[in-house]
Amino acid sequence: MCEYSEGLLVSPCPTPAPSFTPQPSFTYAPTSNTTSWGLFAAAGSYGPWWVSLVGVVGVTLVMGLGIKQVLWMAEQKRKRIEKNLKRLRKRIIDSDDFYKEHGYSWDWAFVFNVAEAEDKPTEYMRKNSVRNVVTKLSEAGLQTTMFYSVQQDEVYLKIRATPERLKVEADRINLQVPLNADLLKAPPPPHPRLLLK
Repeated sequence: MCEYSEGLLVSPCPTPAPSFTPQPSFTYAPTSNTTSWGLFAAAGSYGPWWVSLVGVVGVTLVMGLGIKQVLWMAEQKRKRIEKNLKRLRKRIIDSDDFYKEHGYSWDWAFVFNVAEAEDKPTEYMRKNSVRNVVTKLSEAGLQTTMFYSVQQDEVYLKIRATPERLKVEADRINLQVPLNADLLKAPPPPHPRLLLK
């Protein structure tokens, strides 16, 4: 027992021994009732092993067929897109006389951002506007065409040069190009006996 004197603890109190109350244990093991299985089986009971196997195989087959169908549909869409691109490419090539004559189309593409109406143009933007760039390219003998992006937030500028213009530029910058070794070979000199006749 604890002894108190004038409200103060005089002797220590004995500590009680810890008590342990066992909790009831529950097991959640399935019952082995083999007579009630199927769609209306009792809760917590399983049917024969082959029912689970058939279910797993069935779900796997359905998922496999679904994935196969999705892949087939994606392949069909890819083929349609490829066919449309070929048709579009042919239409562009047929309408481009430059391509028919020289065998190539556009060499470069520049992309310009479209400024918002409320944006104040900077000195750099004024100096390098689309109009100024196109004017300088045209004065240099290059051909250009422009169009908006789908969202109309960018302007695409396509540029090309004729082979004659490319030759002039290559000559101007002294472009070193490899030569065809077969064309550079000199024919063998004639035999000396043939020269005497």
